[in-house]
Amino acid sequence: MQSPPLRSKQGFDIELGPSVMADASLYSRNPYRALLFQLGKLEVQEVVNIVAGGVTRSRSKMNIVEQVPCTPSERTKGQAIYAIEKTPHDVADLFETGALREGSTPNVWSRQHIGLLMQYAAVGMVHGTLPGTVYPFFLNYLNMEGTQVVSARVLLNLPWSFKVFYGLLSDCAPIFGYRRRPFMLIGWAVCFFMLLVMACMDAGDPYYPDRKYAHVNPATLNPEIVATFNTSARQNGTKFIVAMMLAAVGFVAVDAAADAVVVELAQREPEAVRGTTQTTIYMVRTIFVTLSAVLTGFAFNGKDYGGDFDFSISFPQLMSILCLCCLPVLPITWFFIKEEKHAGVNVREYMASFWELLQQQPVYQVIAYSFFSGIFAKFTATCLEPMQATWAGTTPFNDKVMETAGHAIFALMIFCTGKYGLHWNWRLMVFITAVAVVVLDSMATLLTTWDVVRNQWFWLGVGVAE
Repeated sequence: MQSPPLRSKQGFDIELGPSVMADASLYSRNPYRALLFQLGKLEVQEVVNIVAGGVTRSRSKMNIVEQVPCTPSERTKGQAIYAIEKTPHDVADLFETGALREGSTPNVWSRQHIGLLMQYAAVGMVHGTLPGTVYPFFLNYLNMEGTQVVSARVLLNLPWSFKVFYGLLSDCAPIFGYRRRPFMLIGWAVCFFMLLVMACMDAGDPYYPDRKYAHVNPATLNPEIVATFNTSARQNGTKFIVAMMLAAVGFVAVDAAADAVVVELAQREPEAVRGTTQTTIYMVRTIFVTLSAVLTGFAFNGKDYGGDFDFSISFPQLMSILCLCCLPVLPITWFFIKEEKHAGVNVREYMASFWELLQQQPVYQVIAYSFFSGIFAKFTATCLEPMQATWAGTTPFNDKVMETAGHAIFALMIFCTGKYGLHWNWRLMVFITAVAVVVLDSMATLLTTWDVVRNQWFWLGVGVAE
């Protein structure tokens, strides 16, 4: 049976090959969807080739799209015809499930992929612990200025801004034929080395020999008491901030490579359960971020850290614990993540494909949202940490208790969204949560600033609600 050609929105004629037409019932149901599911299996450059209508060379390893010979005049007019050469059963499977990539539905708990979960568990542990030390260690223990504390947080988050370049390097420069696992190993090696360096460094004595002087104006104290303050403590913080930033460079590289694996697995999921892989890995990461909050809450709640416990551990000891957490991930990365060899892609072709992708409306809209929401949502005031310590009177333990509660709620919401909310209106969800966060945050900040309510549970509780 000869089929009439399908015409795309760009005006190109598209013809289904005879093998697809052998299943007339499939074609009669919805030929466009059968075609789109085939195109969905292609990489970005291959889809661009089809849309452009004049490219004769395809980089598809599956070889499912071929250009049908046409006259030069037809090619000039942009009427290149493409045939889909695939068996009816393969087309039917994609048609029924809606998967975007060949392969069985992935199980991230299997031996082939359990290493991927371990990546996010370790990243969550390190990423949760390092920023969690800023308040008790840098502000309370070392008594660094508010500007220095904010700078520490900025430097810890700075490597995340270069995640796209990690992805570019991973895609275009495979190591021994592998694009993901070697970069994960390199990232963990860098992170482990910097954690080990910090574990061997000396944190020095706290700024205040007695924490009771922290809330007293130094001008009212005797010179003999002021002379006992360790004024060199603030300088010790600089070397730790730099080392923590370099450790972040390592685990962000791991996160970028792991995200690429997640995308490949997610595209193999049927449409009915699509999103399960993402929700699972981020639930795992959130759980371990929560555990890191528990760790720092107990470890850094001694009197020197602004808490009320009679015991605590030193900063180098905490870094030693993180070293022990990262060490087993190195062999797990290589032996428990399945990865096929890949020749890589040409950088010039990659950037051309990237530029074509950026011009697609769904892509640049999401990028614009991420850019502007990041600008408006990430404003930080240098006085927030001193406000939390001085006006709200927050102890590190209570801070971590509420942070733990917040992460637990977040993990629960991710689970519920993955189970019940895959078909919700996510735009409406983002809008409602953004407005709610602004209202709650402004309420807590303004009421504390104007001395209407200065209570640590109010300050922390609103953050959990956000």
